[in-house]
Amino acid sequence: MSAAHAIYDLCAYPEYFPPLREELNMVLESSGGWTKPVIPKFRKLDSFLKESQRINLPASLTFNRIVREPLQLADSTILPSGPHIAMASDAILNDPEYLPRGKVDFEPFQWARLREDPAHAENVHRTNLRQLIAKIFTLDTGNTPAPAVSS
Repeated sequence: MSAAHAIYDLCAYPEYFPPLREELNMVLESSGGWTKPVIPKFRKLDSFLKESQRINLPASLTFNRIVREPLQLADSTILPSGPHIAMASDAILNDPEYLPRGKVDFEPFQWARLREDPAHAENVHRTNLRQLIAKIFTLDTGNTPAPAVSS
């Protein structure tokens, strides 16, 4: 579904074809072709895919779970056994406070710009699609849930 949305976004915003094509050609020429170590060098493509996924979420709620036994959270809130819980991923991913430029519009290269910002060297790896930022819950990283919570 994410790949289909990325293709739709490319069709909707054809002005991004040239910069993406330029990056692909440049990286492949300098690296000698397609290899696994080349993939992280596609920063604009990575950013485009991440932004497409942010805009086209498969669901407004993610991380759907059922509390099987009473569970105390880090802030001392106690969840009783029985309720269904979820994260409001759409609201979180469209909150201007968590976006690099504070805008919720489709900006496919905002994550690439953030990675290249010399004032924030820590973002080089934190802002790529593979790395889970704490605010994005649409990617299942395979972490085992707490024993009191089940999917």
